[in-house]
Amino acid sequence: MLINMIKSGDAMAKLFKYTLCFMLAFAAFAPLSYAEPSETTKEKGQIHLEMVQQQSERMKKMKAERCKKRENATIGIKLIRTAGSFKELSDYVQKTKITIAEKGKSLGIDDLISRNENFSIRSANNYRSMGNQDKYTLNGNIGFETKMVDKAIELAESMSEMGYNTTYKHTMNQPRCY
Repeated sequence: MLINMIKSGDAMAKLFKYTLCFMLAFAAFAPLSYAEPSETTKEKGQIHLEMVQQQSERMKKMKAERCKKRENATIGIKLIRTAGSFKELSDYVQKTKITIAEKGKSLGIDDLISRNENFSIRSANNYRSMGNQDKYTLNGNIGFETKMVDKAIELAESMSEMGYNTTYKHTMNQPRCY
């Protein structure tokens, strides 16, 4: 009956024929008895298993790190000043950065990073009309970032008390974790 099905061209019979041929082809290469793996094969298998376990642990840590809530604070200082020379204003910007960094360290902020520094120094035309050629105006800002949010509030308050025009921004991101 099977031979008749194969001769008739039935689709199921053709599938059976190809499956049977495939199985017989690989049966010729199958070992007749099971051989015990060598010591080097066992060692390689153990090393591979350890590598897979380490990779699995790394993936778990990466997911845990990725799913953490991220919180940081940004402190901005607005710089507006008129001084006698270009050099004085450039020095003022650098001194302001140093002052903020030192104040942050004194408050215990270890990870205070200067994120942006944007300022322009232009000649002040209204002073030229009075005969002063070396007057310039400074306009800009400096931004710092830290993950120590509670201490950043204290830094912003102390910078305001020192006379700086200060802004404080708090950011919190909770990523989606699947």
